[in-house]
Amino acid sequence: MSALRLVWITFALATLSGCASTTDRGFAGLRLDNAPAATAFQAARQLIEREFGRVTVERDALRMLSSPVEYATAADSGAASDLYGGRSRMRRIATCVVTPRGEGSSVQVRVEIEREDTVRREAIMSETPRMGDMPSVSTAITRDAATSARQNTDWTFVRRDLRMERQLLADLRERFAPPPAAQPAQDAEPAPDASKKP
Repeated sequence: MSALRLVWITFALATLSGCASTTDRGFAGLRLDNAPAATAFQAARQLIEREFGRVTVERDALRMLSSPVEYATAADSGAASDLYGGRSRMRRIATCVVTPRGEGSSVQVRVEIEREDTVRREAIMSETPRMGDMPSVSTAITRDAATSARQNTDWTFVRRDLRMERQLLADLRERFAPPPAAQPAQDAEPAPDASKKP
């Protein structure tokens, strides 16, 4: 195998693995001093369902995970196809965690954008024909024959959707914003006395 080909495969595998850490992707957070955790969790769930539809809930942990919402794009996918306008299959997934904070709560939201890389992975990992006495190590099981297409779909983390995270938290903050203070009614000026003449 030539050195150039080895460098290309190494670069491609690094690209597919994603640039960001998969263990510490962070959250956007909001402190709600006037919303108990259960109330904030229900409000956050309504907002996540509005944007993503179905939500999987862990009530004991006050945690929820949205169903993926897929879309196609010709830009901002983090793939080489962006350079020539090729389309990539993408999806968003939201995670929300609510933590009690005294009489209030803390809400953390993360929206991840992932790119479907099944074809790219197969192109890189495909076994090249070899001559010799050694049999191929590829079997029906290792070639995904025993799994479904959905299980074999490979998704790569691209980035967080900070704009959507900010929007979700802004909507949540607005739901629990205190009502505006009532303005005191100003005393009306007395009407001029028509009986008095200048």
